[in-house]
Amino acid sequence: LIPEPLQKELLAAPEDLDRILGSVAKLSPLAWLILGYLVRFLQTLCKPDNVAATRMTPYNLAVVFAPNLSPMMSQNPAEVQ
Repeated sequence: LIPEPLQKELLAAPEDLDRILGSVAKLSPLAWLILGYLVRFLQTLCKPDNVAATRMTPYNLAVVFAPNLSPMMSQNPAEVQ
């Protein structure tokens, strides 16, 4: 969903909201729609009632979903974390 060049841009300035928004704006229209849907879905899952029922905290959701959003930049498992 997030191509490698864009992933590198996002990782270069994780706290710079303007830069993040500029980078995300480069996504294709289809990727933009999918990402928007996914974010809304994850927001629903992060509500306290859902977390209590599923034990899927925001951290746990990130561990599950993040690897599916962009390609791994390294095949070494020690570097991926």
